[in-house]
Amino acid sequence: MEQTKDRKQIRAELDAAGFKNTWVWVLCMLIIAAFLIGISLFQRYKDISKNREYSYADAILIEHNQQKTYRWRKQGSNTTTRTYIKVAYTPEGSDKHYEIGKNDVQPSIINKPYRVFYKADDPKNAYITRCDWLTGEYIPVEKNYDLPISFAGFLTIAALYLFFDEQMAKKRIRKGTFNPGKKAKN
Repeated sequence: MEQTKDRKQIRAELDAAGFKNTWVWVLCMLIIAAFLIGISLFQRYKDISKNREYSYADAILIEHNQQKTYRWRKQGSNTTTRTYIKVAYTPEGSDKHYEIGKNDVQPSIINKPYRVFYKADDPKNAYITRCDWLTGEYIPVEKNYDLPISFAGFLTIAALYLFFDEQMAKKRIRKGTFNPGKKAKN
């Protein structure tokens, strides 16, 4: 019975210090992070399944460049970087070489292996892919699948911080060294 009273007192002190419903925020952040990871994986596998309809050939990077655009405004400057790549490939069973280019790719994929997926009856109908770090499959170069995963990582770190902050506050309350500073408004 005494332990329940201690828990209620601890909870009351935590609530007064602003830790009210922390577990709800932690749970919401983790659910959103899981949802974002699920969206990223769904999109990756959707595009990977599209590859099955095409033939493929390994490609060689023959050209790449980056163009920076500066825009000045009253609020401040804005810099945009666009990356362009061009690859060459030879369809299987053909002596003819083809080239294909793509704008707005991620700069981090410049020196990675490429593969071109093309229609067997029309080798000019093609798209450039790169090997994905998460699935090991080839995905289109122009898509940024890592953005939702990065945001999910940020949410997970923030949720862990909130969780461990509350746990450390509970520990300090039990030791009697808790000093909440300002009281939170209810």
